[in-house]
Amino acid sequence: AWAAPWGLPGISRFGIMHTDVGGEYAYQQRQQIGYTFSGGNGLFGSIVLEDDVLGGEGYMPDVVGVLGISQGWGGVWGKVAYDESEEAFNAMIGMQYNIPNMAGSNLRAGVFYASDPNAYALSMPVSGALGANFVEWSVAASYNHKFNAQWSATVGAQYFEDFAGDNAWMIQAAAVWAPVTNFEVRLEGSYAQEDDVLFGEDADTWNGFLRFTRYF
Repeated sequence: AWAAPWGLPGISRFGIMHTDVGGEYAYQQRQQIGYTFSGGNGLFGSIVLEDDVLGGEGYMPDVVGVLGISQGWGGVWGKVAYDESEEAFNAMIGMQYNIPNMAGSNLRAGVFYASDPNAYALSMPVSGALGANFVEWSVAASYNHKFNAQWSATVGAQYFEDFAGDNAWMIQAAAVWAPVTNFEVRLEGSYAQEDDVLFGEDADTWNGFLRFTRYF
């Protein structure tokens, strides 16, 4: 529910960035039970109990709450999660602004915070598993421009600071061509740099892909 709240508007699902990767947002899959609601004025929310895979005492679930509003101009949403095993909480707030008279073009931004390392905290972009769930706070922004029915492009950036005071940043970009309905050609790339990764040295990484997708 933290990464992709079931049944809620798409603006609150997955990461802040428009790329397929979506930036860092603590993606995970869990067994869960919860309640969601959507109001006629665009108000939406959810409260979810999640299985922590016996990470704590074995009988107390983790808890995730989501509340937001989605309307024609865009939307604003917030999430709060409590990790029972680590007795720590996370919070994030995000927004999306739909550019007037430019259908499909919008700006997204968000801030993530963790009280301590826990299952809902973000990971550092270069050290990966070594820096998993160690991000104290992060801020991200992304812009998607829809040129026409076939072409769109996006660029976004995200900044991180972990509990040791080290920082990192990441840039992601993509160009998408949809020549016909339900067919997409996507070229996407990412670059990240991080402080103090190995023996006190900074490190960076980059990756990308070209993908052809047929939707059914």
